[in-house]
Amino acid sequence: MFGKRQSLQTLVVIGIIILGLVGMSGCKKGLTKAERILVELVQSNWGLNYAYSSGNVEILIRGAGVEKILLDTIEMIGDQLSAPPLKACSAALEGDHVRAEFKKSQVIKLLSNPSVGSTHNIRVTFYMEQSNDQLEVSAQVTISSDGGELLDLTLEIDPDLWSLNYGNSSGTVEAFIRGEGIDNIDLDSIEMKGDNPDAEPLAAILVSRQGDHIHARFPKNQVLDLLLDPAEGTTHTIIVNFMEVDGTETLELSAEITIEDDEEDPIDPTELELEIDPVEWSLNYYKSSGTVEAFIRGEDIDKIDLDSIEMKGDNPDAEPLAAISVSLKKTHIHARFPKNQVLDLLLNPDEGTTHTIIISFLEIEGTEPLELSAEITIEDDDDDEEPEPSDLELELAPDVWNLNYDKSSGTVKAFLRGEGIEKIDLDSIEMEGDNSEAEPLKAVSASRQGNHVKANFPKNQVLDLLSNPAEGTTHTITVSFLEINGSVRKEASTEVTITGKAD
Repeated sequence: MFGKRQSLQTLVVIGIIILGLVGMSGCKKGLTKAERILVELVQSNWGLNYAYSSGNVEILIRGAGVEKILLDTIEMIGDQLSAPPLKACSAALEGDHVRAEFKKSQVIKLLSNPSVGSTHNIRVTFYMEQSNDQLEVSAQVTISSDGGELLDLTLEIDPDLWSLNYGNSSGTVEAFIRGEGIDNIDLDSIEMKGDNPDAEPLAAILVSRQGDHIHARFPKNQVLDLLLDPAEGTTHTIIVNFMEVDGTETLELSAEITIEDDEEDPIDPTELELEIDPVEWSLNYYKSSGTVEAFIRGEDIDKIDLDSIEMKGDNPDAEPLAAISVSLKKTHIHARFPKNQVLDLLLNPDEGTTHTIIISFLEIEGTEPLELSAEITIEDDDDDEEPEPSDLELELAPDVWNLNYDKSSGTVKAFLRGEGIEKIDLDSIEMEGDNSEAEPLKAVSASRQGNHVKANFPKNQVLDLLSNPAEGTTHTITVSFLEINGSVRKEASTEVTITGKAD
């Protein structure tokens, strides 16, 4: 178990020096007033994987007169003769000592042929106020496989209450690894195990390093296979294992999950809400290429069979109209129906008439249709109908996304075109995908340019919007926005395809 590994001991190597010139063993005249100085090398075990690290090595300089050290002169020298001195990336006087830091990715380059178990001499040099003499202290470091960098990590599993219905789910279980040294973890090596000794480890389908944590996703429809005799109320240990970059030892973190009550109440339609947008329809919809939107809100939306959603009206002779696209968001289901067919659902539509619109659907694995209803009104039949913002066309560039986007500093660009772009509130533009648990992603910038609106979204966050992205999969992307002074979000959608393999 990872937690049973030896805790990182802060090994302090103390070099006691009498201030003197570099290369001299005695004290130079004029420096004899200085007291002895202690230099602590906080990390005396260095890892070969420091070359991949974004962290720092620290030293502490203590003793009388440390306040006279010129902080911007502190450097480190190793036993690699061809390597130039490494300047401290930061240095500060902190009470009775000076703390200096050097980049881990650079200190390893100061050493001559470092290997596991090898020891190396290093020197820290600096100048003091009103002195032209460069002073030094020597110490030794030892090379280890990991430099103690992967200790004190924590694992969080979300959710930690699992359902026996996960076998039918298209969602993911999330694992978050936090702590010092996450930059040394080989992302491709991350796997999940349970307490079923016969189950093969489950590889993560998507892994990304995000600030202070690593985020790994595992398919819900496979995680139950990792458990030994899961049943309602049982608790199981989940292990996430991994290796270091260029490492050979498998390391582990563990957390517990519980199987929750598998009894699910049926959908109660009275607890759901239906919104039809727009609520005023035009008799010239038959000429429109746009859509009528239906939004279903409520706690049980995840129980609805999305493929079963249909629209009906008050015309008893009309066949139900299937949605042309349906997506499950975090707070609602969004279904679209073609405007040029919805009037066929109505009985004698005429200007000023009101009609009941019914959205019907099945519960997942259910057989009895359930219904929600709302009313719409036929508005003035004006051939000069102003297009709805939802009639806008959406184009993404690129529309083929790579699994390595989480490491990219670029942007995905969204272009909205069509009549009505002048109504869009640029500050309201957001992107959503088919991952119902992901928060909408706000555009980092947006501008109105001629015949279109252009919005930019960070590449290193767009994959989080997708449900189980993998090479060759296709996903629906929705860009939503408000009209200026509006309160109802409008949406336009398109598709992206995933390519490549995660590094």
